[in-house]
Order: sequence, then structure tokens, then C-alpha cells
Amino acid sequence: MPIDGLAIRKLINEARERVVNKSIKNIYQPVEDQLLIQTSGDFLLFSVQNPSYLLVIEKKPDIPENPYNFSMFLRKRIKGGKILSVEQLGTDRIGYMDIQGYDEIGDLRKYRLYFELMGRNSNIILVNEDNVIQDAMKRGTAETRLLIHGIKYIPFFDDSKVNIMKEDISDIKAASNLQGFCKTSQGSLMFYNTLQELRQEIISPYLYVYTDEKGNRDLLALKPVGSDIKKLTPSAAIIDIFEFKANQSRFLAIRKELLKKLEREVDKDEKIKDNLKKDISEQSKIPELSKKAELLQSFVYKVSKGDDSILTKDWLTGEDILIKLDPIKTPSQNLQDYFRKLKKIKNRVGYALEKIVHIEKELEYYYQLMAMLDEAEDIQTLEEIKVEMIQQGLIDAKNKTVKKSEKNNPYRKFSYNGFDILVGKNNVQNDEITKNARADDIWLHTRGIPGSHVIIKCAGKEVPYDVILYAATVAAKYSRAKFSSNVGVDYTKKSNVYKPKGSKPGMVLYESYSTVFVTPVF
Repeated sequence: MPIDGLAIRKLINEARERVVNKSIKNIYQPVEDQLLIQTSGDFLLFSVQNPSYLLVIEKKPDIPENPYNFSMFLRKRIKGGKILSVEQLGTDRIGYMDIQGYDEIGDLRKYRLYFELMGRNSNIILVNEDNVIQDAMKRGTAETRLLIHGIKYIPFFDDSKVNIMKEDISDIKAASNLQGFCKTSQGSLMFYNTLQELRQEIISPYLYVYTDEKGNRDLLALKPVGSDIKKLTPSAAIIDIFEFKANQSRFLAIRKELLKKLEREVDKDEKIKDNLKKDISEQSKIPELSKKAELLQSFVYKVSKGDDSILTKDWLTGEDILIKLDPIKTPSQNLQDYFRKLKKIKNRVGYALEKIVHIEKELEYYYQLMAMLDEAEDIQTLEEIKVEMIQQGLIDAKNKTVKKSEKNNPYRKFSYNGFDILVGKNNVQNDEITKNARADDIWLHTRGIPGSHVIIKCAGKEVPYDVILYAATVAAKYSRAKFSSNVGVDYTKKSNVYKPKGSKPGMVLYESYSTVFVTPVF
């Protein structure tokens, strides 16, 4: 996030309007790398973490009971003091506050609180009226400077670069070596034709919040290249960015949690399925075993205890059949063993054939849930999927209680050549759009691949083939085949789609369908 010198300038200008000529009521450190100055009306927050920034907030955040040493030191020096000014050095990421107050014996004192908001080099330093360091948030050696009590303060400031607010530039689009410009700001110079126009933008009281080409939320003091662009007050822009990142982190954490649970269930069921397939493969042994049991039953009178085999003829083929025996057992016991083994295999195969149908349906549902998680774009959709997983017993409701969102979470909706196309965001929505569709609406789904249900709203009209093709590309995009080509998509009238009794959310059967092959388009 390029909080460069231009963005810091706008943040400083906002702070100046809110805190100048106000008294400092208290000073806190919410965390070790943050400083919070409370005035009579607002809170001024400095963060020296990367990215470093300052902003004005109206409510005090949670504060630890035991204050950090730096905040305690500042309370002794500047608490009760009046903020005279808030200034920036050039257009760089460094500024200061001039503060005036009286010490414990009534003498007038002046201090300057520097804030250097430069990523890993960020710091906050208090100096006296002789520019001597009183204390620093990060003490010790920083680059070429020594930051300890009693020495002269040297700002971490590079004045070799061009200050565009003071120096004239003939061709701003080709300007370089500019103070306070990050790489992204440098690229935004193409939007400005004159130096005056650029300066007007820099002094404007707004920052741009936008989404870049990689889908990341960012902010800039100049016009950005991107989408979803908003102009906000500087502090509101910072808050918007961090709320977005916090939501994004929460989004990724929830999705990771749900995917991990599903992956465990899938692994367990795939192992069960493999074992069931092994049991089913024993079906091939049944004919031979059954024949030997029947032949032994017919010729058991020829067997004596101690025989280890008997050679008989298959009365259907005339083929010689060797039947192995346990010489320790009686002929009757050997016969019982053959029928017992035959029954055991038949039972195991029968159970496996019945069980594998259930397991395959379960796996189909799990893969469908995974597809919905892959395509989820917001926390609300994830929460709805989580509720579904709780209801299906995939998450323990006692430990993972989630209230169903009362907010309306609309379906994805597209329009093409006068037809509306609805796409479910999760299995509950898939069921809803399918259930609520008219009998003649067109229903689409990727063939044999988990994905969203798609509905073309016909409104009583014949749907052109190009609309079906477009809707098919949408269905392919919102499926687990979104990165494939030549994806099969089935389509049929909604009247041909039905939901079997007791089936899982989003799971349906359909008939009388056609198939098109498309490549998802993003």
C-alpha cells in the first residue's frame, strides 16, 4: 500500500484542521508501534508499523492497562500542552507537531514531536526547543543516526529530490526524481496536463481508494489506474483500506477453515470408497467359488477326512475342476467352509455395492461445497455455506455456532441480449433459483463437474442459441472447470429438473437435456 509523501501530506492537512490550537488531554500506546494523542475533540493516531501512517479518529480504541514507557514519558512532557501546528517537511513522509505547555514548576516549555512515517525506518521523536532529543519510540542507531537522549536531532529527510509544490517543472509527464512520489503516483502523472492541475490535486482534501489489476485494495493521492474508485477523506480512506484487509483476512481464514474440514471428509470418504472398490472386485470370485461349492456338495460322498483336494468335472463344460480341501477337517466341515466363504463374499460385495452409492453421493456433495467455496466472493456467502455445513452435521454446532445472516445476499445476475441470467452463490441459492424458476426457464450446469446452478429467465420468449452459449460460459466460469477449455455444459427446461426426496442442498437430477462445449471467459 503506497502511503507515500503525497498521501501523508493530505493526512497531515486533515490533522492540522482537527487538532491545531487544541490541548493534549492524554497520550496512549494501543500497541507498542502506535501512539495515540487525545485532544479535546479527537484522537490522533500514529502508526510506525509498515505501512506507517497517521489518521484522525473519533473514538478511543482499546488501550492496555499497563502503559508503555514512551507514552508515559510523553505524558510527563507534553500532556496538557497546546498543539500549535502540524507541518510536513517538503512533500516527504516526515512531519512534526509544535507543542507548547508549562512544566511542573510553571515555566513555559516548547517541544517538537517529529513523526517519520517511512516503513521500516519509521519513528516518533520528541525534541526540545534546542532540537535536542528527549526520547524516541525506537531508540538507538537508525541508519546513519543515533537516536538517544541528549544529542541533536537530524531528520531522516532527503532534500535532494524535487519538491513539486515549490519547484517549477515544464513537462510534468516526464518528471522524475520527485520527492514524496511512490512508483504508482509517478505513473499517475499521465492524467495531468499542467503543473497547476497537479498541485490542485495534491492540495485537495481527498485520497483515492481503488482496486488494482490484481484485485488488491489500495489508496493514492493522485488519480489511480484501477476500478471501484472512491474519493474519501484521508482518514476515512485509511480506515476503508484496513477494514477491507481485515475483512479479506477474515474471509480467507473462514474459507480455509471450511475447506480444511471438507478436505478431511473427502479424504476419509475416498479411502472408504477405495476399500469398497476392493470388496466389490471380489465379485469376480463368486462364480468360481459358487461352482466349487455346488460340485463339492454333489461329490462330498467321495471325500474322506485327510484329503487335501478332490478332482471333479464341471457337468456343464466337462472341464476338470480341482477343489482344494483342509485335510484336518471332515468332508462336511470343508463343504460348510466353502458355503460360508461364498456367503461372506456375497454379503461383503452386496454391502459394498449399496454403500458405495451413498459414499459417491456424499463425495459429490462435498465437491459441490468445495466449488461453492472456490467461487465465494464475500464473507456473507461463506457464512451461509458455514450454516449449511452446520445443518448437514459437518461442523459441530456446539463449538461453531453461527447465526444465519439477516442481510439479503443477492444472486449473481447477468444480462445478455435482453435475457436475465441468475447464478447461485451457494447450494441454498442454487436450490432457490431452481425452485423459483418457471417451467420454461432454461437451467444449466457443468456436466459431471461441481458448480453453480444457472437459470436463463425466458419471460415466455424463445431463448436464442447465442444466449444459451453465453449462459453456458457463465456456468463454466462458476464451476471447478473454470480454468479448463471445451467444458461440457448441460442445459434443459427447468421442468426437466427435479430434486430427489432427502437429497442434499444443491443436488438435483435432470433429463431430456442437450450439451454444449464452451471455454470460460473472464
